[in-house]
Amino acid sequence: MPNNCLSIRFLFFLIGLFLVSLGNSLSIISLAGNGLWTAASIQISQLGDFSIKAVLIFIGIAAIILNTILTKFNWIKILGELVFVFFFGNLINFFIDKFQIITQFTNTYPARITLAIIGIIIVCIGTSFYQRANLWMYPTDHLTAIVYHRFFPKNIKKAQLVVFMIPIAIILITALPLKSMQGIQVGTVFSLLMNGKIIQLSNNYLFPVLKDNR
Repeated sequence: MPNNCLSIRFLFFLIGLFLVSLGNSLSIISLAGNGLWTAASIQISQLGDFSIKAVLIFIGIAAIILNTILTKFNWIKILGELVFVFFFGNLINFFIDKFQIITQFTNTYPARITLAIIGIIIVCIGTSFYQRANLWMYPTDHLTAIVYHRFFPKNIKKAQLVVFMIPIAIILITALPLKSMQGIQVGTVFSLLMNGKIIQLSNNYLFPVLKDNR
């Protein structure tokens, strides 16, 4: 099956980046749980009084360095992921500022859980788009792909588990001085159980014109 033209791939890459940033910002302001990497970022930001934008960019750059160690050096891939990380961090910061007003209507725990789940679903849809476009991805997603292809071929769940050990370790280490794990709640469980399924549904039914480009 032929790939999409570059303009279609780039369009869906941008839409995916927008949706992933929007969804993450909604799950952050919900205070009802996030994906593991976002939860780890929240813990670090609270420990050092850093902005969430700064932490997300730092984690992205650290992942790029690790990816470069584990795979072949590719300037185009590195520059693309640096651009992704920069806009991802800034877009999340922008959306968090703009959507704080939503918290006036989510002052009950069920409402916050609903907001977190909506955010996570949006993240999954955006991930489906930029993964199928296959131009650049967030470096932690690229790290999972590298670990999968290099160490655990045909076992993506094991590859994800190994990579998830990094944010889990960050969360546990920062929980000691913080005495809390604020990013780990119902939304986190939903993310772990449903991310793969929602992404697969998106791949199958949302914008089938966007192929799985290789």
